[in-house]
Amino acid sequence: MRLFKKSEKAVLSLVLVIAILMSVIACTIVTQAEVVDDLSDQSADNYYLWGQNSNDPDFGSMTAPTGSFSYDGTKGYYYYDLQSASGDYCFVVSKINNSGATAVRTPAVGGVQSSGKYYLAQGNYHGYACMHLWNPSGDAIRIYFTSENAGLNAIAQSEVGNQPTQQSTTAPNPTTSPNPTTAPQPGDNYVYCKNDAGWGAVYAYMWNSDSDRNSAWPGVKMTDLGSGTWRYAVPSNYANIIFNNGSDAAKTEDMTYPGAGKMYNNATGQWTVYGGSTDPTQKPTTSPNPTTPTPTTPTPTTAPGKNVVYCENEAGWSVVTAYMWNSENDKNFGWPGVQMTNVGNNIWQYNIPKNFAKVIFSNNGQSQTEDLNFPGSGYIYNNKTKTWSVYDTSPLQVQSFTTDLASPQLSGVGVMLSAEATGQGTVTYKFSVQNSSGSTVFTRDYSVVNTAMWTASAVGKYTITYDFKDTSGNTNKRTLSYEITDGTNSVAPYIKTITPAPGSQIKNGTACSISVTAGGGKTGTNLLFYKYTVTDSSGKIVNVPYYTRNTSYSFTPNALNSTYTVTVSVQGSDNTTVERSCTYKSVGTITTPTEPPTVKPTQKPTNSGSDPTQPSSGFLKGDADGDGEISILDATRIQRRIAELVTAAEIKWPDADADGDGELTILDATHIQRFIANLISVM
Repeated sequence: MRLFKKSEKAVLSLVLVIAILMSVIACTIVTQAEVVDDLSDQSADNYYLWGQNSNDPDFGSMTAPTGSFSYDGTKGYYYYDLQSASGDYCFVVSKINNSGATAVRTPAVGGVQSSGKYYLAQGNYHGYACMHLWNPSGDAIRIYFTSENAGLNAIAQSEVGNQPTQQSTTAPNPTTSPNPTTAPQPGDNYVYCKNDAGWGAVYAYMWNSDSDRNSAWPGVKMTDLGSGTWRYAVPSNYANIIFNNGSDAAKTEDMTYPGAGKMYNNATGQWTVYGGSTDPTQKPTTSPNPTTPTPTTPTPTTAPGKNVVYCENEAGWSVVTAYMWNSENDKNFGWPGVQMTNVGNNIWQYNIPKNFAKVIFSNNGQSQTEDLNFPGSGYIYNNKTKTWSVYDTSPLQVQSFTTDLASPQLSGVGVMLSAEATGQGTVTYKFSVQNSSGSTVFTRDYSVVNTAMWTASAVGKYTITYDFKDTSGNTNKRTLSYEITDGTNSVAPYIKTITPAPGSQIKNGTACSISVTAGGGKTGTNLLFYKYTVTDSSGKIVNVPYYTRNTSYSFTPNALNSTYTVTVSVQGSDNTTVERSCTYKSVGTITTPTEPPTVKPTQKPTNSGSDPTQPSSGFLKGDADGDGEISILDATRIQRRIAELVTAAEIKWPDADADGDGELTILDATHIQRFIANLISVM
């Protein structure tokens, strides 16, 4: 056996050390590669885009995806950048990477969160359930999603830099106005009381709970500003309020506090905006115990539309985003929210995924509104005038629908229903009231008279329905929630009805008898006293007012075509007083309104180039391309016609008039998209 020399042993040892070291390095490299592989398994490479630039896709022939999604950790979403898609682009996002036929049957992400300006939608295209993107300008587009359940978004790649990162995004505090003023403006941070009841002093008692209130009963004495107006600087957010004279002798009921800048009249029981304009705020609840309050919330008006909010971009923002939330952990998206869809005519639309209480509109995070209470689906906010209204494109436009007394009222009180609308020809009005079980308890059929008196005797919650119709056959509708409470044991007096009804005609030179029914006054002697004050159109009192037990009073108008105001005051034995004023017009002959003739509706003209008076054979409302089915292709055909990419002959008319207004506009395309998305049930 050969023995190694000492020098050879040293060389051999060195070789062994090098070999061991290289093995360690190789293991480290393999381990790092495995870590990289593990990370890549968690990346966006698991999502693939299968797409074709066609409105007649053939996913069955595709054996490889168009590309794979990447993940942007700073923005918190998966994305794919389309560089050359133009016109109609159909695609699906799937975890399948080897078969288009399988991928389209197993999409990983469905639904749309925000389509931006590219009309991203989900539908059925020649047998394939897939996504559709309309990109007539051939923009470079980014498609992205935050999670499989969140839905897809589409924006121009040029706008990606404007998107906030997750690290820098800070959502606004929902309970605090973003830009509070440092000095109160008229009406800000104050509540007012108009002391028409003549209390010696006025106190404000405010609370959220027994342990959260502005002061012990009777609250804080308000500041006398003169002319019967008292003011209190509200130190915190309170849900409830009681005004009183410093004792239990004269106080209001427990009331929901409507917010800063409002004034309450302790004689009429009405809230108004400080400065004079009427505010339709909910009147007091009837719970008598101020130590166990239960806050109540006004019920918003039911508006047309379902799960959608609009913004009229009169302020001229480049884009409009909607940030909606219930709490920090319950919101529609990270700040600044979701970009709304421009549906034309400066109107932006957002399909709301669930119920939210608050909303902020902004120019992608700039020029934001204050924290706004969301009034309900179908409303539109004007970002210039800062006002909400019902979004309505009907030819018959509703101007107002009101009650003369705010909800709730006591049983037996007559409530005057009023409405105003403009349309094509004469507008007629119908009023009806349904109880909580859905039964109709009051109806006044269509008439040119735009008022009706409803008196509810049963306690409960009601829905008042206002129906509108014009001579061209256009219709519209509004509803309002109302509550009637029990006044059987009311200490405070209240007026139920006054006849003739307010606004009636009275005959000049003939005695007019005013009759009153009232309730309450359940204290002391339980007696009620009545006073009648009559003023002419100049404001001059033309009678001698005094309290009496008589529930009727007569006066004779002696000025033709003049307006007389009768103020009825009802007082209890404890001197608590309530009053209501009615106006009457003196005429030579009392007339009955003439109802308009019924006119058969006619089709309005259109700019489509087709004859709207000649319906095409096989009429199917919404079928703009005439293929016998309603799909996203019909909305696309309308959009392409508006962009003058197709001729009028390529539009099937009047089928394309999806919203039935007689014109071809972007609203027809939106109507079809909402139908496909099941946001509306009928075309």
